[in-house]
Amino acid sequence: MFWSSTSKSLLQPEQEAWQLDCWRWLEDQLSDRLPLADVLLIQPSVLFFPATDAVGHDLVRQIFQQVAKCMRVAPQAFDLVPHDDLPKNARRMSYAAGTYSGRPGGRARITYLPSLANDPAGLVPVLAHEICHGIFRSLKDPPPGGWEMEEFAVELMTVYFGFGIFSANKAFEAAFGKGWRGWLGTWSVRSSGYLSQEQWAFALAVFLKLRGEDPGAAWDWLKPQPQKMLKQSISYIDTNPLLLASLQR
Repeated sequence: MFWSSTSKSLLQPEQEAWQLDCWRWLEDQLSDRLPLADVLLIQPSVLFFPATDAVGHDLVRQIFQQVAKCMRVAPQAFDLVPHDDLPKNARRMSYAAGTYSGRPGGRARITYLPSLANDPAGLVPVLAHEICHGIFRSLKDPPPGGWEMEEFAVELMTVYFGFGIFSANKAFEAAFGKGWRGWLGTWSVRSSGYLSQEQWAFALAVFLKLRGEDPGAAWDWLKPQPQKMLKQSISYIDTNPLLLASLQR
C-alpha cells in the first residue's frame, strides 16, 4: 500500500523504551479486564457514535455512554458534570479539558469543559482519558517510572482501549468545525495532551501491529500530519521485527 518509507524512529531512545515497557505493563494489568485481542479500533463514525440531534450536556452524556461502552465500563458508575468553561484570558493548554475524582468504593466524578459539546472529536479522547484515570487507580502495580507517571500511562491506556485515532488527531489539531454528525471541519493547529504527536503516532502503530490490524483502518480517519507519522512508525516497526517480540501474545 504505502508503508515503504524511512525506517527511522520518531522517538528518542528513552521515549521508545518507556513506551514499550508501558505496553507490557498495560497488557499485564488489563488483559483480564479486556484482552487486547478483543479491543476494537474506535473510529469517528456512526458505527461507534450513532447520529443524534442532541446538544449540550445531553450530547456529552450520549458520547460518554458510547465511550464507556467501547471500554466495557458501566457509565452509571460515574457522575458526569460540566465545570467552569475556559476563561477568556486563560491559555487552553493550562486549563483542564476534563477532570477525574473518586475514592475507592465510592462514586467517581468526571467533569468536562462545556464548550467541548461543540467539539465531539475533541471530547471523545478527553472522556476516554478521564475514564482511564478511574481504571488506573484500581490497578495494583505502578507503571514504568512509578505512580508519578500516571498521566502519561493513562494517555497510552486510551490507545490500548482503541481510541488512538482520536488522540493522534487531537494532538495535532483540536478545533473541530462542523459538529457531531459531519465529522469534517476546519481545524486549527495546536498540540494537546501529555504525549507528543510523535508519541501518539508510535503508540497507534504499536496498537495496530499488536492487533494485526490493517493500518488503512486508522489511516482513513487521520489528518495529514498524523498520517505521515503513522506511516513512518509502521515502517520503522516493520524493519525492526524484534521490537514488539516481547509484546506479541
